[in-house]
Amino acid sequence: MAEVKLELDTAGKGAFKLYENGKAFGVLEVEVTGEEVIVHHTEVDAGSQGKGYGRKLFDAMVDYARTQGLKVKAYCSYVFAQLKRDPEKYADIWTQ
Repeated sequence: MAEVKLELDTAGKGAFKLYENGKAFGVLEVEVTGEEVIVHHTEVDAGSQGKGYGRKLFDAMVDYARTQGLKVKAYCSYVFAQLKRDPEKYADIWTQ
């Protein structure tokens, strides 16, 4: 079963990474500041696309933002599209 882990360096830069059997095959690159999660890029390995893994990464980021009381700023087109699809659902975290 795929598992998402947040890996950040001391400056708050890093990614939510999707692992299965110890291999990373998806990444949602972020920068966490005192008030925001800035999302730069989302990518899933070509052989794993179409399985909902991008959504798993997105959902993990949303859960993290909510539990940490952070706003989300999306520079990533995938994340922006997900937020824009249902703006009321993400109004508590989305900085447009």
